[in-house]
Amino acid sequence: MSSTLIPSMKETLFDPAISNMGDSLIEIAEIGLDSVLDDGILKDIPILGSIAGLCKAGLSIRERHLIRQTAAFITSFNADTISPEKLLEYRKNLETDPKRADRELSHVILLLDRMIEELQAKMLGKFYKSYVKGGITWEKFCELSEANSRMFISDYEILETIGRKPLKQDEVIPDKKMYQIQRLESLGLIMENRYRTHSDNILSYQKTGEKYVTSPLGGTFYTLMRGVK
Repeated sequence: MSSTLIPSMKETLFDPAISNMGDSLIEIAEIGLDSVLDDGILKDIPILGSIAGLCKAGLSIRERHLIRQTAAFITSFNADTISPEKLLEYRKNLETDPKRADRELSHVILLLDRMIEELQAKMLGKFYKSYVKGGITWEKFCELSEANSRMFISDYEILETIGRKPLKQDEVIPDKKMYQIQRLESLGLIMENRYRTHSDNILSYQKTGEKYVTSPLGGTFYTLMRGVK
């Protein structure tokens, strides 16, 4: 990974001017993809300019994709308010501990490089914001991020549906939906609402009538994903 990306990401996260750009940041990134080599439009956003600068003769598909994903991540990170105190505290932590800055920011950039869908990058921004605010630990951020990177777009709708209203035991589940539920179950986001009896190892459903519910990790994911489009 280029040594310029980590300081550029840190500079971008803490720039008040960029935090006020909202969705226009994604639009700027899209425009800049075709004009970056001519007028340097992305240079005003440090991390996007650094990614673009890694190419000498033009942006490859991978760099174009990373620019879009990073713009979506930054937009989501700045979508809601983070108290100045929390932001300053986190910035000081990164500045006084370069190894931590390298570990955390390089982790984010590598995740963005792997993600296919823009929604995944926006979710990553939500998770990172919660981490900076102290809502989740770094370990929880990593768990959520890994699950997020392995999800399909249709999985988010299923998770949201079960987060709002768990599936009942008598509900007929189509094969296509069942496949998605099993995938979310393998990611640790959904679980069957069952317990082991005291007498043996037989699994029995809880008496609530609910068959599939969000797991503790899935509940956190569902809470943070609300409002992301």
